[in-house]
Amino acid sequence: HNNEYHNHDDVGAFQIVKDGKRYICDVGAGLYTKTYFGIGRYDIFNCSSLSHSVPIIDGQVQAFNNEKYCGNVLSVDKNSITMDIAKAYENGPSSVVVEYVTQKYGVDISYACTGIKERIDFHFVSDLKPKIKDGCVYIADMKISCDKKLEPKIAKVNYISHYNEKTVAYTIDYPVQSKNAVNVSFSLVFEKKSF
Repeated sequence: HNNEYHNHDDVGAFQIVKDGKRYICDVGAGLYTKTYFGIGRYDIFNCSSLSHSVPIIDGQVQAFNNEKYCGNVLSVDKNSITMDIAKAYENGPSSVVVEYVTQKYGVDISYACTGIKERIDFHFVSDLKPKIKDGCVYIADMKISCDKKLEPKIAKVNYISHYNEKTVAYTIDYPVQSKNAVNVSFSLVFEKKSF
């Protein structure tokens, strides 16, 4: 839930790390300041959902400061986890069921969402500079493909690390306009078969 000590708004977030390199990341803690532990905490990139690989729903990031903003694990087995993270959003959709399945050379991610009012952005964060080619996103030797014809958008974000260093992250967003149900799957696969 999003009322943990030192909380970041990251219910359902994930990372992909290979050989010590973070392809999909959580940028980690920011510089500890009065604001970092005050009212404006969630306006800081590091603490907000914007620095975590979770959807942005109807223009809103995940809510904070209450245990009701949570996710529910629906199933877990050796290679997968399925959860509903809809309750992490204030006045959010009916359901946002996400399933992560590890494969031999990567991860498959499926979203089944209902109750979207206008739009959902499937949002990923990387330390490594991505590029778009033929409708897919490439992060070094990892390819992100989608089962729908969605136009990915990449943005560069400058932020301050915990060690007071100016740092860069890249956000990758797949926007979908919808007034109810959205079902989308992504494959994040390493082209050099060594995952």
